[in-house]
Amino acid sequence: MAMSTVQECIQENERQLIVNRQSLAYIEKSSWRHMDDLHCALDEQEPSLFKRTISRLKAGIDELEEANIVLRRLHHDA
Repeated sequence: MAMSTVQECIQENERQLIVNRQSLAYIEKSSWRHMDDLHCALDEQEPSLFKRTISRLKAGIDELEEANIVLRRLHHDA
């Protein structure tokens, strides 16, 4: 059975969610966090590159999850 375009979009979003979550986990556990802590201690600039990157990843994850909710509703209603 051929997959619908909606199902393909859902699957692609799921793959991207996995990649984004893995990236987020890696960055949060990496030495980059320690470098950011040092940078923040020396300089009061906000937000740091680390925090901006984390925020972008989290926002991207939220957007993909919301898109999948909408796509699943569309698929269910079709």
